[in-house]
Formats: sequence, C-alpha cells, structure tokens
Amino acid sequence: LSMRQAWQYLIDHKTVILPVVFGFTFLTVAMFSVSAWVPAYFMRTHGMTAGEIGSIFGLYFVTLGSAGVISGGLLSDWLKSRGYNDSNMRAGFISALLATPFLATFTLVPDKDLSLILLAPVVFFGTMPFGTGPSALPLIVPNRLRGQMVAIYLLVANVIGQGGGPFLVAVFTDYVLGDANLIRYSISIVCPTVMLIGAAILFFGKKPYGEHVSKIDAEFA
Repeated sequence: LSMRQAWQYLIDHKTVILPVVFGFTFLTVAMFSVSAWVPAYFMRTHGMTAGEIGSIFGLYFVTLGSAGVISGGLLSDWLKSRGYNDSNMRAGFISALLATPFLATFTLVPDKDLSLILLAPVVFFGTMPFGTGPSALPLIVPNRLRGQMVAIYLLVANVIGQGGGPFLVAVFTDYVLGDANLIRYSISIVCPTVMLIGAAILFFGKKPYGEHVSKIDAEFA
C-alpha cells in the first residue's frame, strides 16, 4: 500500500497507534539523553577521562543493552502467555517504571563507583522497551502496512529521540541551572520526567491497544 494509505490508516486508528508511537518515543528520548550526556557527567563531576568512561559505558551497552532488548521481548512474550493482549505496551510500561528510580539517582550519589553501579540497571531496564516498541505495531496493522508503520515509528522515534533528548538536557543545564558543571542535576530531572511521560502514555494506551489486538485475534481465530 502507498504511504498515503498508511497515513490514512494511522489517522483512522490514532487512538491505538499514536500511544504506541509516542509512548515508546518518549522512552527513547530519555535513553538518547543518557547516552549523549553520561560521558560528560562522569568527566565533569568525577574527573574521568573520555577513554575511561567510554570503555565502561560502551561495555554496558554491548552487554546490558543487548540483554535489555532481548529481555524486553521475552517479558512481552511472557505477559502474552499469561493472557495480556496488551503485552507489548505493558512490558514497555513496566520497563520504564523499573528504570526510573535508577535514572533519577545514579548522577546524585557522591561516589563514582556507586554511580557506575547504578548506571548498569539504567542501561538494562532502559533498553528493554527497544525490544517491545517496534514489535508492537505489526500486531495491530494489516500485513501490507507493517513496513510503512514501523518506518513511521522509527522516523518519529529517531528524529524526536536523537534530536530532542540531548537538546532538552542541554537547555535545562544552560538556561535553568546556568552551570555546565551541574549537568548531573539536569540528567536526574529531565530524563526521569521524560521516561515517566512515556510510561503514562503507554499506561493509558494499553487498554485500546489490547482491545484492538483481541479484535484481530478473534478475526483470525
């Protein structure tokens, strides 16, 4: 189908599709903010070199990030097996709630090593929605629109996530706190706030999403 038909389908089913797109996008914004500013935080606050934090943070994303994406999919599958037709949305919501406490506190502790320890669950839980978000859309759209819908989601998530996430932290640091060395507070305020906004969108969107999945399942039963 054409992109025009894809957009029309999105408009006709906006109460089901938009919570998926924007709920997971806000979670993406939070994690892109973390990936962009964590190195600066450890360098400015704890005096680490770019090489030191880069090797640790990179290892986190290779191991814990990969495990998080896979675990997000496994959690969604497990919830589906328990009878939750909103499993993708529910898994993203749960992941966001698990990540938020660590996201809000890892930059506030005075000890560098403890901060690095608390960063680990941020990466793990924060990347879990990356395994459930893109897979949520193919379950609620016709086969001929799956590629287009996932493309639309990835476009929105990457433009807003990569463009908006780091920008929000920078603006808050420069124009609210007024001191580049206070970036730890920007991360602890902006990132959890954005994460919780995404979680709220997923929470309120999971009911129409689950009902739509149930309707589709009944049609092919």
